[in-house]
Amino acid sequence: MKLIFIVGAGGIPDIAGDIEKYAEQLFPRIAARGWDVILAALNRHVSTNEYRNIQLLGLPGLRIFGTEKALYHVCALYHARRLRPDIVHLAGLGAAFFLWAYKLLGCKIVVRCGAVENLSVQSGWFAKAGYRWAEYQLRWADMIIAVTPELARRLRRKGIVANVQIIGNAIDPPAADDGKREISGDYILAVGPITKQENHHLLMIAFRQFQTDHPQIKLVIASGRGGLEYRRKINACRDDKIVMLGRISRPRLIQLYRHARLYIDGSADEGGCNALLEAISQNTPLLLSDIPGNRDLRLDPKHHFNPHDVASILAAMKRAHAHPHSFRVDPGAFPDWDEITMRTIKIYEQLIAEKLVESRQSECE
Repeated sequence: MKLIFIVGAGGIPDIAGDIEKYAEQLFPRIAARGWDVILAALNRHVSTNEYRNIQLLGLPGLRIFGTEKALYHVCALYHARRLRPDIVHLAGLGAAFFLWAYKLLGCKIVVRCGAVENLSVQSGWFAKAGYRWAEYQLRWADMIIAVTPELARRLRRKGIVANVQIIGNAIDPPAADDGKREISGDYILAVGPITKQENHHLLMIAFRQFQTDHPQIKLVIASGRGGLEYRRKINACRDDKIVMLGRISRPRLIQLYRHARLYIDGSADEGGCNALLEAISQNTPLLLSDIPGNRDLRLDPKHHFNPHDVASILAAMKRAHAHPHSFRVDPGAFPDWDEITMRTIKIYEQLIAEKLVESRQSECE
C-alpha cells in the first residue's frame, strides 16, 4: 500500500476545528479504500494508536510565539524523514511552513487551503510571517486543494494557478435526534471564533434591536478563542439574552443546529466554512453574509445580507424569523464525504503515477 502522511490536524476524533473535522471525515474513508494512512496529531488529543484504520502518531506541542504547533511541525518533519511517505498531505496552510523540506525528502505534496486560512484573519507578526512564508511555498506543492472558488481566485491573483483544484467541504449525513436540548426555547445560532472577521459585535447590535419585537428569542454563539481586545468589544454588547458557549464538542454542536430557529453566518472576510454545511445538513434555516466565499454556494439572494450594515442584518433576521422553512437549503445540492474522498484519491493516484514516471526516468539516467 502507498503511504499517506497527514500533517496539520490537531487530532481525531471529536476535536473541534475545521481541519480536524476534515481529517476525521476524509481520511478514514481513504484508509478504507486500501491506502496506508498515518496522521500526526498533538499528544494531548491522542488516546489510542489507531482510529478507523488510521495510525495516530502523537507528537509534542509547546506554545512558542503564540502557537503550540511549532514543535509539532518540527517533529512531524523528523518522522516524515523516517517514514519516507509517498505523499505528505498538509491539511492546512499553516502546515506548509516546512513544505520545502518535505520536497527535499522526495515526497509528493498535497496542501489543503481551507476557508478560514487567509492572512487577514491572522494576528501577531509571527503568525502573519509564518503564513506568508507558507503561502509563498504553495507554488512548489504538487497539488493544492482550495475549499472554495474564492480561495482559488486568491491564489490565482498571487500567480499560483497550475496546481490548484477546487474540492469543497461536504454535507454530513443527518444525525439522529436524541431528544436533548442544549438551549431551551427559540434561539438564533452563530458559530465561529471571536474575531473581528467573524463580525459578532455587529450581529449582537442587530440582535438587540431584533429583541425589541421578539423578546423570547436568544442569540447563541458557539465560539473558539479570540483576541482579548475584541472580546472586550463583544462583552460590551452582551445582555442576558445573548449566550456565549465557548468551544463545544461536535455532537453538542449538531444538537444546537437541529433545534435552532435559524443559523446566521455574519463573517466579513471568509466563506464556505464547515459550519455552514453542518447547518444545511441539519436542515437549519440559513442566513449568511454577502461575501464572495458565501456567494460561491449559489444560494437564493434572500439568504444574504450586508455584514457591515446593522440594518441589513436586522432585516435578514426579521424575514427569516417570519418564514423559517423557506430559508432551509436542500442538502442534496452539495457533495457528500464519499464524493470528496474519491476526488481526493484521484489526486493521490495522479501523483503516485507521476512519482513512478520520475523514478523510472531517474533510473534511466
